[in-house]
Amino acid sequence: MAAALAGGLVVNYHAYMPDMVLLLPAFALLRSQQLRGWPLWPWALLLSPALWLLWVAGPPYSALISLVVFCAVAGLALRKSGPVQAEEVSGGAAG
Repeated sequence: MAAALAGGLVVNYHAYMPDMVLLLPAFALLRSQQLRGWPLWPWALLLSPALWLLWVAGPPYSALISLVVFCAVAGLALRKSGPVQAEEVSGGAAG
């Protein structure tokens, strides 16, 4: 779901910075296991004021926003899959 919300910013035309508010629920949907190592950095940049400064600077710098979003989504897709934890299999319920 987080990748779909963030990917929509890359695929569709978004004219205003408030469109980036879509990234807040996307970030909230991510698990801490998904944001270990390098995948954390694009998401941290997306939530920082640096992205707004790129948008204000205009072309060609504003094009970097799409690149950062693409890297964030790619980080989710290309992350290493570790062994499945017992909590994930049982749905986190302790018995």
